[in-house]
Amino acid sequence: MDIDNYQRLTEVFTFDNTPILAAGVASFVCGYLQYVYAIRLTLREGKGPMPFWMHSFYLAHDSTWSYLLANAAPQYDNHWFLRGTSFALAIWASLEIFCIHRDVTKNREDIFSPLFGPQPKLPQILCYVVMMQLSMYSVVALMIILMGEGCLMQWFCLTNVLIVVGPITGYLERGSREGLSLGFAWTNVVAIVFTFAPFSFWALSIPELFTQPAYYAVGVVMFLMSLYGVYIVASYPPKKRPKYGPKPIW
Repeated sequence: MDIDNYQRLTEVFTFDNTPILAAGVASFVCGYLQYVYAIRLTLREGKGPMPFWMHSFYLAHDSTWSYLLANAAPQYDNHWFLRGTSFALAIWASLEIFCIHRDVTKNREDIFSPLFGPQPKLPQILCYVVMMQLSMYSVVALMIILMGEGCLMQWFCLTNVLIVVGPITGYLERGSREGLSLGFAWTNVVAIVFTFAPFSFWALSIPELFTQPAYYAVGVVMFLMSLYGVYIVASYPPKKRPKYGPKPIW
């Protein structure tokens, strides 16, 4: 399908196109809320809802696309959507760097003991982190080559799917709500709705791709998967409120 994705985005993202602006804002808000939950849980409970490799993947994705959009913007009169999205992705990348740094420096034993045994050594961890990060950048670059230049919306869709599927195994292994959050799980449900519904900014921007029956069928499966994540977290006993200090994150 021969579409200039950047050109299409600059054409549909206008300030008088209220439906796509509203859908885009909803999706971006969900994306930021997901990382707000991840960071708050990491700071307060010493672990978050996403495995380490997901932070590595999202850092590779967001920093790569921030760079690509910044480079593409001058070719399209520095359109505000391309510039603004590049900046938004840079903010996401900084949040992901924070989570990676926190896991390596503060949550080292909990995150890496299953891989390297009790009291994992920093050189082992750094070797793993560097190789994982390089591999994630390679995966992102490879998929861009395979999908074609400007495949931003396709990648945005994949990241929304991944944040639903990726943590599920960890939910089951956790055995409690420690580091988990019903708020995070429900945010994933809303994000999936705004990814696959006919009013999503995917469907409104490139309907040739994102209104196909198969796309909606995938959306039904992902919606059920997101509800499954809510069910897993809700099945664990509620967090106990400490006598002193802040209340647990819902």
